[in-house]
Amino acid sequence: MNCESTPQRPFNTVEAPCPECGAVNVVDISWSIDFFSGRPLDPYNGERLWYVDDVRGNEIWAYNTAHLTYLREYISSSLRERGDHAGKYSIITNLPAWMKSKKNRDDVIKTLDRLMKM
Repeated sequence: MNCESTPQRPFNTVEAPCPECGAVNVVDISWSIDFFSGRPLDPYNGERLWYVDDVRGNEIWAYNTAHLTYLREYISSSLRERGDHAGKYSIITNLPAWMKSKKNRDDVIKTLDRLMKM
């Protein structure tokens, strides 16, 4: 994957060079479900995602309360500025369109509020 450009579609693999021999390996990146809890696992480190819910048939999740707060502040804002430091790989840039849509705003905020109370 070229880090200079945004992927045109979601990817399920990434090329990772071996630090010892330099050989490039293709590594699968995929969401997994924890066998015991039935909850999704983070694709990068395999940890359980505890803040998970459904909004109109779409899954919404967060790593922690700071992530929930960040999402809620952005979704509820009427003026959504990303700031100078936000690059093309920022959290906000990569939110799905359904989550940023005005028609889903109230449902997303209610769900985020419910997750914050967990």
